[in-house]
Amino acid sequence: MRSRVSAACEPCRRKKVKCDGERPACGHCTSRDDVCEFRTDPMETHGAARRRKATQLERKCDMYEELLEVLRTGEETEAVELLRRIRAGDSVESIIAGIREGRLLLQLLSNNAQR
Repeated sequence: MRSRVSAACEPCRRKKVKCDGERPACGHCTSRDDVCEFRTDPMETHGAARRRKATQLERKCDMYEELLEVLRTGEETEAVELLRRIRAGDSVESIIAGIREGRLLLQLLSNNAQR
């Protein structure tokens, strides 16, 4: 009896043929000199991969919403600096991290000044 594969590679899925799940290239793709591409991590099902991707997209959407809110409500000089960083190719992740660190620093400075 053949063992079950958690997820087939993309060429085998498209051609609807049995995939042995070997990585980096399955037997079917190797024998046909096809490019074997998996969209899942090893031992991950397609359903789990979809859930993982949905979670990643949700986090990314949250970051873009946070960035948009800062651009919309922040000081003009801050917005110009953020746009400069975006145009320079900085990742949204690093920009958001900088915003959060800066706001945390401002809160700490404000709390210390009040004491």
